Amino acid sequence: MSDREIADLLRSDEEAAFRLLYRRYAGQLLAVAYRYTGDRDKAEDVLQEAMIKVCRHAETFSYRGDGSLYGWVKRIVVHTALNSLKSFHEARMCPMDDLTEVAAEEDSEEEVSLLERVSPELLLQMIGELPEGYRQVFSLYAIEGHSHREIGEMLGIGARSSASQYCRAKRRLKDKLEQWIKERERE
Repeated sequence: MSDREIADLLRSDEEAAFRLLYRRYAGQLLAVAYRYTGDRDKAEDVLQEAMIKVCRHAETFSYRGDGSLYGWVKRIVVHTALNSLKSFHEARMCPMDDLTEVAAEEDSEEEVSLLERVSPELLLQMIGELPEGYRQVFSLYAIEGHSHREIGEMLGIGARSSASQYCRAKRRLKDKLEQWIKERERE
């Protein structure tokens, strides 16, 4: 069944559409939720809550071509994950003693080389292990493609703080990757 057909079904047979959507996208959406929560149980809760929102707000979806249904559902998952974290506690951003750091827009050749040596699953796990603030900013910037200004608005921080958080997250991730590679080379 196509995304257009599933979108139409959401308006007429919510339960059937829910099952189809879940079967088609649950794995990808769970990975998105996990990037923000860093915890599989929380990610599953976020996915469930987001899918309920999808069904509840199906009439607001407007099909705009291939990928638009997934994009809409993914945005709901991201916002649900961020709201979930805020409802449990204030997002714990790491201290911002040096706001002069700026995130490099380009990955260095060394960083690209490191990424090529690990599986996407391991990289996702390492991202999930970052401190909450780093993980949120890293996911929103590097994976979702939001600007630091947008991230700042979403998380209630300044754009420079977002850039600094991203820079620090990237550095910590690089350190984790280097450590993992060194351990594998010793084996």
